[in-house]
Amino acid sequence: MSETVAENEVADSLYKVIHIGPKAVSIPEDWGTAKLNEIARDSEKTFIDGDWVESEDMVPDGEYQLIQLGNIGEGHFKGECDKFVSEKFFNEKNCTLVEEGDLLISRLADPVLRTIIVPKFEKKSITAVDIVVAKVDETEWCKKYIWQLLNSKPLADAGNSLATGSTRQRISRSNMAEITIPSPPLPEQRRIADILSTVDEQIRQTDDIIEETKELRQGLRQDLVMEGVGHTSFESLFVGPFEYRIPQSWDVTTVGNCTINQDSERVPVKSSKREEMDGDIPYYGASGCIDYVDDYLFDGTFLLVSEDGKNLLRRTRPIAFKISVVSQSGLEFSSNWLP
Repeated sequence: MSETVAENEVADSLYKVIHIGPKAVSIPEDWGTAKLNEIARDSEKTFIDGDWVESEDMVPDGEYQLIQLGNIGEGHFKGECDKFVSEKFFNEKNCTLVEEGDLLISRLADPVLRTIIVPKFEKKSITAVDIVVAKVDETEWCKKYIWQLLNSKPLADAGNSLATGSTRQRISRSNMAEITIPSPPLPEQRRIADILSTVDEQIRQTDDIIEETKELRQGLRQDLVMEGVGHTSFESLFVGPFEYRIPQSWDVTTVGNCTINQDSERVPVKSSKREEMDGDIPYYGASGCIDYVDDYLFDGTFLLVSEDGKNLLRRTRPIAFKISVVSQSGLEFSSNWLP
């Protein structure tokens, strides 16, 4: 028993306790600590909020694309950029150029502090005001280590604990900057990042298999919904410019005959107005939930179909999904993608 106690004491002596937000975390004794903003290069605009962009500031196919909050996944860029601003706007507003390899850190849930490494784009980029742009000092820090750290649960918990707002949680850049993070020696940061990158690659390969299965299901779905089961006689049907064959025994109708179109009842809400709100009602765009607002117009179960945006042509995400109010009293929402 005494030997076990001694071993535990030796093990404990190799670690020290730091606080990441309100939580105590054990790290190796030889690791240092730093504030989150200390990861940035020592120059201007290296740890800064994105830019305030209104809908009226956007132009079709401008020189700069806008990376929005919906593009910031937990570790990876999501979707596509389909909003743009001009070179003139960029210069007049002194916007921050977002470059390949920068870290983009979300100030909004869920979760707060989710982070991506900016991939290579054909267009130049800026980002939205609720995203922090961090240009990492790679003489002191391994960028992929910081990326993994910011997407870890301890950092998500720290970010969420410092976020404010009764329903829509947001952390200020100043509070984000003061979060304590562990600072291993640079070679160890790189080893940690390499190990986690190997695991991520294995997960990616598994995801690829899942995607291939989804594509197989999509093909099977098209065959079944258009050709049915067990039919031998078919006729042509044009859906837009595309020709399909359907069983001769089937009837044909239009979408208008089997749905009630409530598009005219929608009330668009500008991004600047949404920024002033603190609600928890989902606000849907062409590619899904893009924000939250204070009140709602529709109550029930609806099929939402994209009518604009690049995704309508490229189909990198589903263009239709079902949204339901599942609890009248609590206004709890659920949605299901329909690929």
